[in-house]
Amino acid sequence: MEYRRILLVAVASLIFLAACCSNPTDNEADKGNLVALSDPDGAFIYIDGELQSNTTPAQFELDVATYIIKVAKLGYDVDPESVVVSIEKDTTINLLWKILHNFLMLQETQNIIPVWNKLFRS
Repeated sequence: MEYRRILLVAVASLIFLAACCSNPTDNEADKGNLVALSDPDGAFIYIDGELQSNTTPAQFELDVATYIIKVAKLGYDVDPESVVVSIEKDTTINLLWKILHNFLMLQETQNIIPVWNKLFRS
């Protein structure tokens, strides 16, 4: 009987010590900052295809990962870029615009649809 009590106290002590020595789990993912710039300002920002509520210039706190960033502004075009957001660091992306030539805008009710019309080119 005394042997069982000693064994129980020893096992309980080992479990307690193991729990105290383990590293605490951080449930929060590592974060970094993404700063999106464009010239002219006021471009819509897409992060991994999802439209954000901010327009350029803007700053986002994101999980550490790789993202595809695209901006859109009427009459301009820019290629999407892959950006790596690092832990506790500002990652700045400055997207360079290409002006669209032969740009035709059709407006229907409240939707604005940009159309690139190659018929105008010689």
